[in-house]
Amino acid sequence: MSICMIVTDEAPFGGMLNIAKSLGDVCAVVLGSKNLADKVAASGVSSVIFSETNLPESKAKAVAAEVKNLAPKLVLASLAPGAKIIAGAVTAALDGVAIPNVTEAKFENDSLVVTQSALGGHVLETLKSDKPVVAFYDGEDVEVPSGSSVEIKTLGGESYQMDMKSQNLGSEKSGLLEASRVVSFGRGVKSKDDIALIRSLAEALNAEVGCSMPIADDLGWMPKECYIGRSGQKISPKLYFTVGISGAPQHLEGVRGAKIIVAVDKDPDARIFKSADYGIVGDLYEVIPAVQDALKN
Repeated sequence: MSICMIVTDEAPFGGMLNIAKSLGDVCAVVLGSKNLADKVAASGVSSVIFSETNLPESKAKAVAAEVKNLAPKLVLASLAPGAKIIAGAVTAALDGVAIPNVTEAKFENDSLVVTQSALGGHVLETLKSDKPVVAFYDGEDVEVPSGSSVEIKTLGGESYQMDMKSQNLGSEKSGLLEASRVVSFGRGVKSKDDIALIRSLAEALNAEVGCSMPIADDLGWMPKECYIGRSGQKISPKLYFTVGISGAPQHLEGVRGAKIIVAVDKDPDARIFKSADYGIVGDLYEVIPAVQDALKN
């Protein structure tokens, strides 16, 4: 079985390497420093394809094309920002499935079976796929072995042109971390203009505003410092009021310390209600004005 591993300077790769080598021959695609490429080449992989860069995400198109030609059954990547962008492009190129927080993997006949960690490792789910899997490794790292090196080949293809800018985002981050009350919203909010409705509720509750990861990462409606979850802000407010958030494990890990969780969602089966102390099933565009009226009275 063909296995591929995406390695960047952003995160260690020992844990991924253990899984990959246990399943078959491993092709490592390395984006970063030459020292990293040399270390990977001596770790027991079958081949190394390398591009020296300090912006691994700029190579996403070239990596996706290369990996598609390799046609692997499993691609392993870290949860680092650059690796995540590359893995997304690879998933699309392979017409595969992306699975986060994978700690183990094995083959059963022609199908791949992976173990996914949730809620800080307290829950393990077993998933099976007949399609190529791009797995984001979230297990323990281990020491990388060193031996004879394989040849390092150069990655071809074009890079994306990227302009990097720095911006002071003010006190959004510290405001969330220190707030005793937080109102947070997700994809249930239909448009960016409707954030005004969320802010009006937050003002009524004297609360800070947060969001789910897709709002900041995918849509860009809020600064990334405002999203709450495993890879975002981890907060412990006295009141956490969610609006239109389904309740993915990644998000809930960011509010494990919350004293009271109130959830508003139109889906009665939304996962968020299993963690909420109080739940309101309904259209947020009707519920929020009603809550504000109740607060005024």
